[in-house]
Amino acid sequence: MQVFHTVGGMQQRKHWWNGKMGRHVRRDIKIHFNDRPWVVEAREGGMDGTTRRWELPDEDTALGLARDLMGDDPSWRDLSDIARTSPIHERQ
Repeated sequence: MQVFHTVGGMQQRKHWWNGKMGRHVRRDIKIHFNDRPWVVEAREGGMDGTTRRWELPDEDTALGLARDLMGDDPSWRDLSDIARTSPIHERQ
């Protein structure tokens, strides 16, 4: 059974981080799902940064966009499993 973190009625399915800390260099990419559409969220600059969102028709398209956003940078880390098992998310 897969368990997904839910925020605002949307399940967070994937979360990647570029491995860098700080307002000017941190980047996160997340994929959320709520029946339809799939949402890709790209955040630059941490919590106070800028967020861009795309609504997409299916998971494959969302994953493709996420891969394109990450490019060839090997520093990206998949935090999906960590987010699902975090005690912080269990309390929400």
